[in-house]
Order: sequence, then C-alpha cells, then structure tokens
Amino acid sequence: MQLCCSVFMFYIFEIFFVLTCILNSSCGRRFDYYPGYYGEQENKAKLALEKLEHAPQWVKNWPDASVKMGQVSGVALDNSGNVLVFHRGHNVWDANTFSDKDIYLNLAEPPISQPTILVFNETGDLIDMWGENLFHMPHGITVDSESNVWVTDVAMHQVFKFNPQDRENPVLVLGEKFVPRDDETHFCKPSAVAVMSNGDFFVADGYCNTRIIKYAADGSKLLQFGRRAGESPFVFQVPHALTLAEDRGLVCCADRER
Repeated sequence: MQLCCSVFMFYIFEIFFVLTCILNSSCGRRFDYYPGYYGEQENKAKLALEKLEHAPQWVKNWPDASVKMGQVSGVALDNSGNVLVFHRGHNVWDANTFSDKDIYLNLAEPPISQPTILVFNETGDLIDMWGENLFHMPHGITVDSESNVWVTDVAMHQVFKFNPQDRENPVLVLGEKFVPRDDETHFCKPSAVAVMSNGDFFVADGYCNTRIIKYAADGSKLLQFGRRAGESPFVFQVPHALTLAEDRGLVCCADRER
C-alpha cells in the first residue's frame, strides 16, 4: 500500500471541532499555551475548504451545548453515522505534561474519571458515553468496519482496541503503559490508527518516533516506514492522523508540522 502524504482534507472536521470547542465555553479549559496556533490552523482549514467541490456547512449549536467536555483530541464516525468525540475531561496537555524524555509527569494521578468517549447523533443529541477510568491523555480515535473502536493515549504510549460488547476491557493493547521507546514493542506518543477491511491496521507513532507501523489483525508487526530527516517521501515531522483509500492502495497521513 502506497503512502499519500500531505493529505489533510479528512482532518478538517477534527480541526473545526477543536476550534468549536475552543470558542464554546461548554468545552472546559481553553488551549492558551500556544499563542496564535489555532488562528493559524483555522486559516489553513478555510483555505482547504475553498478547494472542495461541495463545501460543508457549519452547523451551529452542534453538539448539545449542555454537554461538558475538555480538550477534544479526536473525532470519528461509527457505522450508524453517529459521531464519537474523544476528549480529555479535566486533564490538559500543556508544557508541563511531559518531561524532555517524553515521560508523563502526572503518574500519581488516576485515570480520567469522566466518560472520555461521547457519542452524538446527527442532530447533536448525546446518545451514549463511556471510557471513564481508562485513559490519561486521549488522542486518536477511529471505528472500523466491524464497529470496533480504536484509540490511542499519548501519556500511556499505548494503542487500544475495544469491541462493541465490552467497553471496559480492550481486546487488544499494544505498547507498554507509561514507557516511551522506539523499539519493536513500544510507542512514543502514538497519535492515530487506521484499519483495513481485512483487519490489518496502521499506527502513526507520531510525536517522537516519526514512523508509521503496519500490523496484522492479531497485533503482530508487518512493516514500518518513516524517518525524521532526508529527502524520502517517508520523512515526517509529526505523523498525526491517518486514513485509508483502500480502493487506490493508499494510506494517507496528515503531518501536523509540515
């Protein structure tokens, strides 16, 4: 499967949802520790939207404004058209969250006690919630063709797969809890997952290791690519989001720093 770099249209929905959260007081604490960052991202998103043949319409008052959430890190659609929002509750990723060795500095704190996965229908009504007491710093979320939910946690340096029948005990966990490394069995702040129709999947091991890893459905490693420097098309800064175009044999990566 080839790599499609600099593809970011699939990521616009996530950008705009985060921007909505920043501007909406119901979303908890603001993202103020990168001055000017979100204004810059909004401008980039607007330019990208202008290139679409059918520009999406901004839906005001979506979701239900009474629903409280923290920093929103990921958005996904399930197979019924509902929107899953992955948020950080009372936890905030800021300059004091990690050491210079990418170690999470709040190890003494328990997991987020709030439901971190909120499910909204197309009208913005909250129809389900789960994911409490499981995560420390949520990041990516996706739903595969079998309705399994895949998430990443950058503090725990892990990837989790949950089936529809059990939302408390993941059926697959990759990475070692709170241990960032760059070897065969570890991640360092993994950012996203994309799942093929046959169950194989890709992980963007994004913030530190600048690589993308492909696994078989059982979690065994098949291959990896990506590096930080050079002239190869597989050079990344932060491979941040993934999506697949299986009919074209493409895995598409959004690099948030390029």
